[in-house]
Amino acid sequence: MESSKLRSLEVDEVPAFRWSFAEPTGWARMRDHDSKLVYGELFDEQAVVHGPTGSGFYVRASLEIPVLDAPQDLVLTVWASVRGDHFERMHVLWQDPRRVDEAPYATRLCNRIPGYPDTWHLAGRLHTQPVGFRPLVELDRSDHPLAIDQRRGITASRVSQISDAFECRV
Repeated sequence: MESSKLRSLEVDEVPAFRWSFAEPTGWARMRDHDSKLVYGELFDEQAVVHGPTGSGFYVRASLEIPVLDAPQDLVLTVWASVRGDHFERMHVLWQDPRRVDEAPYATRLCNRIPGYPDTWHLAGRLHTQPVGFRPLVELDRSDHPLAIDQRRGITASRVSQISDAFECRV
């Protein structure tokens, strides 16, 4: 029955189940060539910001939200911050299959996700995955709607709302 529901949707009505952020929120400041105080290094899966009072360390990660009435989850590729010593440990183990044995790292979400109240710096845990897969973000229990959605799941209708919010940003 689910497949007949999906077949009845027009192609332009099917929501996107994957969204990605190219950079942490606020990264545009790093492109300000006049700034002598702050600069950043942005790579495919990692980023570092250097400033007068210290550095910030970021990794790309997957934030998955179960979709209760669809065959796939909503997957948001986000940037998450980690402490410098954790960033160094992740870097050392980047190609090591044993990295899956690491305890989760404390993290903060570093993107503002459309369709939700401000998600900047929501706390969570970063779970390392096998080599070739991004870490997974598990948000800490809170009353934030994104954390609730990750725990309880959402409907395909809600995925459509989130997709519309992402598309309005472009």
